Amino acid sequence: MRKVWIQRHRRAVERAYRVLKHINFVITNPLPSFPQPEHLFQETTGSKDYRVYGRQRPEYDYCVFQYSLRGQGVFRDSAGEHIVNAGQSLLCKANDPAADYYFPRNSKERWTWLCLVFKGQSAEIMVKDLVARYGPVFTFDITSTQVHRLMGSMPPFSTSSLSAAEGAGIVNDLLSQCAMAGEAQVQSGMRRDLVRHSLARIKSHPGVAVAALAKELSVSREHLSRLFSQSQGRSLHACIEEERISLARALLKNTNLRVKEVAMKAGYGSMIGFLQAFKRNTGSTPEKFRMKG
Repeated sequence: MRKVWIQRHRRAVERAYRVLKHINFVITNPLPSFPQPEHLFQETTGSKDYRVYGRQRPEYDYCVFQYSLRGQGVFRDSAGEHIVNAGQSLLCKANDPAADYYFPRNSKERWTWLCLVFKGQSAEIMVKDLVARYGPVFTFDITSTQVHRLMGSMPPFSTSSLSAAEGAGIVNDLLSQCAMAGEAQVQSGMRRDLVRHSLARIKSHPGVAVAALAKELSVSREHLSRLFSQSQGRSLHACIEEERISLARALLKNTNLRVKEVAMKAGYGSMIGFLQAFKRNTGSTPEKFRMKG
């Protein structure tokens, strides 16, 4: 019964999408260990019946790179669901039992994609390494890749004869783009973590100095200041000053501490520096601010 259901499902999937372009690759004198492109498709669907299960395709011993041109798809693996928006791609083994991808049920826009099917011992290792390190979804501009140029230059339905080196070059070019995109995602995450930690540290310890904060995070003062400005649209020094003045205002309102003591608790080692910063941010002196309540 299960075999019959799988066959019916496959037929339903085949009816659920349309092939817009198809390039069939023929590799002359292939080298088994080299990456080998098999097919390049441009396809589209708007059907909820489009759902591809890796566990139903044990005989499909190849890799799949599927890049969203328009619309949105969903890729699911052992880590959960991943939205694949336009400008993003999914990467997997076609017969991975934990992987499937599909057209989302709540989507009203058609999903259109480029799909490269490829195989080869080294290609499988590269795909496995990429997914293990960066995950299955990659974001980059595909227009600079060989597959995009091929799709634009070849007739809609055609065959391309390639040498083993040419075929490997197409696949390696694409996987290198994935690696660069993955590394950029990691670096972006590290930058976000630095900024997030900086904000939390400033809020909990407004007296912290930029140099001390940079040392704590094991980065240069210049690098941290640049990342913060790019992310927050203001300087790290301005953020620290804002938190210090906020603390000073609270202390002036809610305690009987002398102004000099308030300055010290707010992180100012210089009374003149505190008075200038307070005036710059409030338009008032600490004494007048306290009197107004």
